[in-house]
Amino acid sequence: MPPSTDTEELVQKVSLYNQKPVLLHGYAGPFIVLYAVWLFMWGSWIQNQPVLAEGDLDVNEGGSLPGTPTDNGTMGEEDVLKRSVPNDGTLEAGFIGLAVIGVLQTLVYLFCHWSVHVRAFLTCTKVKVSQAVWV
Repeated sequence: MPPSTDTEELVQKVSLYNQKPVLLHGYAGPFIVLYAVWLFMWGSWIQNQPVLAEGDLDVNEGGSLPGTPTDNGTMGEEDVLKRSVPNDGTLEAGFIGLAVIGVLQTLVYLFCHWSVHVRAFLTCTKVKVSQAVWV
């Protein structure tokens, strides 16, 4: 049977691509940078938050402020928690941000498996015709 010239062929166009290194793939490299920027921002945000709220400066029964050692030199569990963990939602916001980045990365990775065009765009560079010709 002679070759068909119809436009309804399975292969209509062929392009050459070179694969990028894994860290430069669109589902890996940009997200590494995004995770690093988010963790840096979250860490600096937590460091700049006040640890005690305004109402936490009440005097305890023993006459000491919360977060300071009691008369026997020890700190209670509640005092340690008030002193070490910010209570304004910064931890939850940070974890929500990490979850959103993770979901986006998962979707991008799945789109690479669902679509050849997305995979070629995110993982390869197109070869020019002059580069593809070898003598």
